[in-house]
Amino acid sequence: MPFYRRTLEQDLDRWIGAGLVAGDKRAAILASVKTDADGGGAAVVAVFGALLLGFAAISFVAANWGAIPDAGRIAISLAVLAAAIAAAAWLFRRGHAALGHAFALLAALSFGANIFLIAQAFNISAHYPRGALIWTLGAAATAWAFSSRPPLAFAAVIGGVWVAQEYLNELPVLFVWLYPPVWLLTGWLAKSLRSSLTAHLLVLAGGLWAALTLGKLAEADLIQGLEAVAVFGLGSLTAVVVAGDGALKNRFGAGAAAAWGALFVGVSGFVMQFGVREFDTDPTRLWVFLAGFGVIALTGALVWRTLRATIDVPVAAALAAAGATFAVAPRLTPWLGHPVYAEMIVGAAFFITAVAGVVVGSRDRRRGIFIVSTVAFIAEALYVYFRTFGGLMTTSAFFLVGGVLMSALAVILLRAGRKATGMKKGAAA
Repeated sequence: MPFYRRTLEQDLDRWIGAGLVAGDKRAAILASVKTDADGGGAAVVAVFGALLLGFAAISFVAANWGAIPDAGRIAISLAVLAAAIAAAAWLFRRGHAALGHAFALLAALSFGANIFLIAQAFNISAHYPRGALIWTLGAAATAWAFSSRPPLAFAAVIGGVWVAQEYLNELPVLFVWLYPPVWLLTGWLAKSLRSSLTAHLLVLAGGLWAALTLGKLAEADLIQGLEAVAVFGLGSLTAVVVAGDGALKNRFGAGAAAAWGALFVGVSGFVMQFGVREFDTDPTRLWVFLAGFGVIALTGALVWRTLRATIDVPVAAALAAAGATFAVAPRLTPWLGHPVYAEMIVGAAFFITAVAGVVVGSRDRRRGIFIVSTVAFIAEALYVYFRTFGGLMTTSAFFLVGGVLMSALAVILLRAGRKATGMKKGAAA
């Protein structure tokens, strides 16, 4: 809450200076902001204290593991869980929210310890990643029972661990179909509790699930490696366009999805350049389907936002070009007949997309998108400089063409912005 209040104070000063909010309303708005009676610092300390208590219990049991019988181990673990739940309930009832959240987190930690302890004590043989799944559901249930954010964020983390265990264990798994409903459940709780940290963690975990799923499909030869990267980038770009509209309306989680989606797009586009030269195999049917579906979804999202005037036409055109590049990148080398041309097209699309991200991030005050896009632009410039497309003259020509295109795009955006400003002033008059 202190971080939110600080941001709100800065925003209010800017809004008052722009005449959007009356100056005499500032104190009333700040007074209406709900604050934690225990203080933000106390909440952080309490959560870390709960983590230390959990580690202490685990270390104690581990140090005396051989001397404690199975019944004693289970009794100790269950007692810690029951005590944590009872303490959290008592603290919340007494109005000590910070400590209550800490013990709710301790209860979530203890729940996972009980799962694996009981499985080991009774030699329960099962698919071991399912333990992480049960732990995720238990932590989410704890968060719901106490309306507590820390165990919910922990549930999002354990959910990502579960996905990684499912895909990376020795048993062949092609698709973890249980994760989407668990992800949606955790997302619903995050929205209900307004846990922005959980939203960020869920976006990361969702990206991990999508990347690992495509990787498994590539291992099964259902899709080529570069095709998988291109599909991941195209899907991430579509998510950025859709989430960007929600971020303008301050919808929960939209900002996190847009920022991390931009990072996924940047990583996918950058990685794609390393394989486009050698890629000349026949396309897979799955890639044709996924790329076609992705193009339709991205086109629909861009048209929808353009008609609603929530995105500039030049920016929409740049993002459409980036989506088209993702869609056709695996076939550029065989179509053009030379891998250098394919890499130049992918590099140019990467530059254009980075500039579009910088424009959107700076104009809409989306710091995550702005930082990611700026870093992507610099990284691509360095890559082109050190890699070179066949020699210094070709590199110089590439930068020249890129500079001309970026300058033209800047002029178009400036004119569009002035036109929009003039229309708003005319409507106000």
